[in-house]
This record gives sequence, C-alpha cells and structure tokens, in this order.
Amino acid sequence: MLNQLNKNTSLLNNLIQKLKNDKNDVVNLLKKILKMPINNIEFIKAEQYNKIDEYEFSIILANVFYENGKKEEIYLKMIKGGKIKESIFCFWSLLYEEYLEKNKDSEKSELKKAIITQVHSEENSSNLILTLNDKLNYQAEINLVELNKFAKKNKEYERWVKGLEIENDDILFIGRKMY
Repeated sequence: MLNQLNKNTSLLNNLIQKLKNDKNDVVNLLKKILKMPINNIEFIKAEQYNKIDEYEFSIILANVFYENGKKEEIYLKMIKGGKIKESIFCFWSLLYEEYLEKNKDSEKSELKKAIITQVHSEENSSNLILTLNDKLNYQAEINLVELNKFAKKNKEYERWVKGLEIENDDILFIGRKMY
C-alpha cells in the first residue's frame, strides 16, 4: 500500500513538473485528446482530499484557456488501470461536495446516485459523462487515456510521455465540469 502511494505521488509530481516546465507539450497533448482549441494551460495547485471515505485522493487543478478567450478549470491525475472506478468515485465525491457548498438549500439525498454514460471508447482512451443527478444540470466529462499506447500511436508524444516515467497500465485522468 505504501509503495503504491509513493508511486502515485511520484507520478503526480512528474505531471506537475511537466505542467510547469513543458506547457506547450501539455497544451498540444490536451488539444489532441480533448479535440478542443486550447491555447494555454496554467497550473493552479495540487489538492489532497482526505474526507472521501477511506480513500486518499490527490488531483491537479489547472486552468485551460481556449483560442476564443474562454477559461475552464480541469482536473488532472495519473492513475493505475485498476484504480479507474476509485478515481471516478473520488472525482464524483469532489463534485458532490462542491455542489452542496454552492447549493446549500439542496437536499443531500437528491444526489446520492451518479449516472455514468460512456460517450466513446477508442483503442487507447475512453470518454465518459458523469451526471450527479438526472434532474440537475450538473455534469462532468472524464477522459481516460492510456498514455503509453497513445504515445505509440501519436509518435510526436513519445519523448514527452517517456519523461513521465509511466508504466503500461498508467492512465491520465482528465476531468472537466460541464455546467
């Protein structure tokens, strides 16, 4: 368990350094994955959440700036292939807490179930929509990308991905709020 935590911390630190030092590479990677006209990225902070049941969950918060001048917060995390469900649950919990904070009059029981819809799946990535409740307009998009496979398919990213020192089952988790 401690070894796994150290590995995840190392991956997160590597990703933070790439965000700070190789902005153009990160922007190009996100453009390719998200298929959006991203112009720039700004690292905000790495957050550690300890109130999500028994999970220790850390995630990077960043702003992306689009060519049209709009700005959006995104969440980035490096995860192991076996930790996908746990990461989606923790991200949902994060959004749930944020929703409750912004909507104090809302009933907590309204949001207990999330709806997950798979929009598309490719050889090295999946795109999911996470809806907190079908009655609310509160959704997030989650992209899960197997970076090693992605880099092999898109040769221009091989050097950059190799610098992250990731293993074959490491996945880049990208979360975007859609409300």
